Amino acid sequence: MLEALYETAAMLLPYIWRKSLAGYHSTTERFTKKPRLAAASIADGVDLTNTPYTPSNVPLTVGEVGLKLTPTDLNQTSSLVAAADYGSQMGQAIAEKLLTDIASLGGGFSRAISNTGVNLTEANFIDAKATLMLQRIPEPHVAVLHTQQAFDLMDSIGTTLATLVGTGGRSIRTESNDLSPRAGRSLGPWLGVDDVFQYVTVPTANAGADSAGFMFGSQRAIAMVEKWATRMETERDASLRASEMVGTSAYAVGEVDDDAGVGIITDR
Repeated sequence: MLEALYETAAMLLPYIWRKSLAGYHSTTERFTKKPRLAAASIADGVDLTNTPYTPSNVPLTVGEVGLKLTPTDLNQTSSLVAAADYGSQMGQAIAEKLLTDIASLGGGFSRAISNTGVNLTEANFIDAKATLMLQRIPEPHVAVLHTQQAFDLMDSIGTTLATLVGTGGRSIRTESNDLSPRAGRSLGPWLGVDDVFQYVTVPTANAGADSAGFMFGSQRAIAMVEKWATRMETERDASLRASEMVGTSAYAVGEVDDDAGVGIITDR
């Protein structure tokens, strides 16, 4: 079950600012947001005034997610799947829920590159990258797109930037034919963005007409606190002639730094 969870979500999680509350008597963890300081010219012999340094914090409170399966004895003895498959499927379901929660945060960033009703283009992607750079958000930067947005981006490759080959050479579009998006997988680095992910869990925007993808600064924009990753318990119900299987995870995700993320709103 644990392997199934991390097989689905493992590639994105390293870019999330994560903490664990395992073993602590608390369900809330605070994530520090550091203020941006500015230096100025000073004159010789002039005493400096104090610059207040007042970090703020974003608290995240853990909640449980989970599901229960109740395979009967007759079902289990006649089933086409092994008992281990129940745990694997439950782990994947919890991973889908986790990715849904993370993907929903993209709509909360106050800055967005919007091309409502129009397919995502290479130019939109470059604009999102530029937005983070103008906010002085350090790299690496990561993008999370809906599956359709990812395909639209692939289709747009080479339409904005000049072809980086000589006359008669293979074009960017030709070379990118092997970049077909795969569910839950990284598409690799592109245009200075370290990883581009595509998930069907990215929600809609603008009454369902568009997808609410986003780009963010690694370890800055989004945080996650975890009490336990996943666990499965079984309980026998003799009168029902069945075994109850309960899978749960306890975590919370949230936005920490609004400046470190930018929405990418384009057609679904």
